[in-house]
Amino acid sequence: WTLRFGNEVRPETEYFKEIDKKADTKVVSAMEKVIKKQTKNWTPEMASDPVQESLLKLIAEKKKDLKPNKEGAKEKSASGAKDSNVIDIMDALKKSLEKARQTRKTG
Repeated sequence: WTLRFGNEVRPETEYFKEIDKKADTKVVSAMEKVIKKQTKNWTPEMASDPVQESLLKLIAEKKKDLKPNKEGAKEKSASGAKDSNVIDIMDALKKSLEKARQTRKTG
């Protein structure tokens, strides 16, 4: 599946210059039959890329996992609790300072 620029492709006369110009008609007709037998109409499946298909499937699964389900959203709003791994740094700092003050007072 490589595309080439025009200057990278040799002319067809160079490919066939060493071939005898006279071919046996029996051989030519036999080859035409073989070619006709092996020829198929093009379908998109002929150019499938299993790696790309696997990646698209993986991306779709990841997107599905990232979407919040409706039941979970209802439960969160009903309970009012936050299930998050995000930490408010200012709150954490205030708690830490408060603990440090308490240990100084008691110690």
